[in-house]
Amino acid sequence: MINFKLIVIYEDECFLVIDKPVGLVVNSSLTAKDETLQEYIEQISDFSKVDPNSEFNLRKGIVHRLDKETSGVILIAKDEKTFNFLQNQFKSREVYKEYRALVYGEIKEKAFEINAPINRNIKNRTKYSVSDSGKEAMTVFYTINNVNKGNNAYTCLKALPKTGRTHQIRVHLSAIHHAVVGDTQYATKKQLESSSEDFNRMMLHAYKISILHPKDYKTREFTAKLPDVFQICHL
Repeated sequence: MINFKLIVIYEDECFLVIDKPVGLVVNSSLTAKDETLQEYIEQISDFSKVDPNSEFNLRKGIVHRLDKETSGVILIAKDEKTFNFLQNQFKSREVYKEYRALVYGEIKEKAFEINAPINRNIKNRTKYSVSDSGKEAMTVFYTINNVNKGNNAYTCLKALPKTGRTHQIRVHLSAIHHAVVGDTQYATKKQLESSSEDFNRMMLHAYKISILHPKDYKTREFTAKLPDVFQICHL
């Protein structure tokens, strides 16, 4: 039985928008030992009349992914037509995605762009890294504010991924030595130790998403409220 409460941001006959809690795995897999969002959807939805081999069924309508330790907005289609319509927007890069991130160190630039290809890390298959042999990946960042907490300097960022590579924001920030606070895969041991008393989660939140609605083709924007721990980022 699933033990988390689903926070619904929006719902209509076509899709559901939820605020995924930190620590929740999105897709079921052989390596996913904890309860997943996909398992929850299977409990509340009937897929018996849907082609068992369709991507819509295999993913139980989940249009896109968020990492386990990332919280925030995620879309779930209620039918195959909507699923394909929304997925095509992601594939053609028509979806506006906005994240909030708290990173280690002070960043003085008001805005900057990282355009660096990403590939799976050959030394650790659970991680990714910037690599000339990787796939195109681009993220635009805007500095919200600089923060000092204890003896540590942090920077709050607005991140706009223009492509959708796995771990993209995390890998790009780690590559410039400003890893996301609390990122156990990409931050250094020293960084993690320095922030352990101040933050008990990875500080990355999928804040906003904009898509075209499958019924009227008009833009809809959905926002996942910032968790309390992000109030350090004065907007």
